[in-house]
Amino acid sequence: MEEMEAVEIAYLRRTGPYGPENRQLMERLKAFLKERGRMESGTVLLGIALDDPSRTPPDRCRYDVGIIIREGERLPLDIRRVRGGRYAVFEIPHTEQGGLPVLGRSGAPDRRAAGGPRQPRFGALLCRKGGPAPV
Repeated sequence: MEEMEAVEIAYLRRTGPYGPENRQLMERLKAFLKERGRMESGTVLLGIALDDPSRTPPDRCRYDVGIIIREGERLPLDIRRVRGGRYAVFEIPHTEQGGLPVLGRSGAPDRRAAGGPRQPRFGALLCRKGGPAPV
């Protein structure tokens, strides 16, 4: 668990069943950021599942991928604030082989998204290009 301060993110949102499309959305964000020279060694990306799929119909589940932006920074993406609080945070590799698990705030496992055995879902995903996320 990690205490995170509130942050502002520039993000893309997808609505639909959690699954491989979430990873595709992250790849789209990363390509967008690379084109703009914004994928630096200290870049922090977030993947946030906003809905509990056991209570929300699959076609209404929302998933955001975003980049924490600096004060005053603007990108041609939607902007929102992620509230501060305690989050389970983990690091995953962003490679062709590395997958992007489904994450959320509820802590409930989601078999449909993970495929195969149940895997826990978490509140926020931090990935740092070029090194581990701070713990």
